[in-house]
Amino acid sequence: MTKNEKDYSDYVDQLLNLTNGLHFFAGFIFTSITILLTQHPEPSQMHAQVTLLFLAVLFYLFVFLALYAWAEVTYFMKNIPPLSKRRTAFNLAILLVLSMSGVAIILMFLLWNLVYLALASGVVWVSYVISVLVFIVKPFQVYREKVS
Repeated sequence: MTKNEKDYSDYVDQLLNLTNGLHFFAGFIFTSITILLTQHPEPSQMHAQVTLLFLAVLFYLFVFLALYAWAEVTYFMKNIPPLSKRRTAFNLAILLVLSMSGVAIILMFLLWNLVYLALASGVVWVSYVISVLVFIVKPFQVYREKVS
């Protein structure tokens, strides 16, 4: 590396560590939701549903931030290979799996007949998916087309 080139490898490592930590916290929140649903004597009480909705919003926020940091890494790479159909399919599969994990929360609420909580969580999930498309996927595609 010449003296004029900037080395972002430490920043990339930090972003990847941040991504791992955010996914860890998202898994913790998902587990907390599961434990609260299964162990709370009456999950249909208002305070229990507010807590579950708060945890669901936190889960979506952690996953969104993890995806954002994961996509951010690409902007600091020097030699990016061209985007192939296989790589595009892999990226879409990751987005699909992370989006469907949010649907799992909604379905868990429906299993306990928490319909209004499932609807509220569904609205938050739709907002999450739209945010991912607008703030992560679209800029990533524009950047990849510009780089390729």
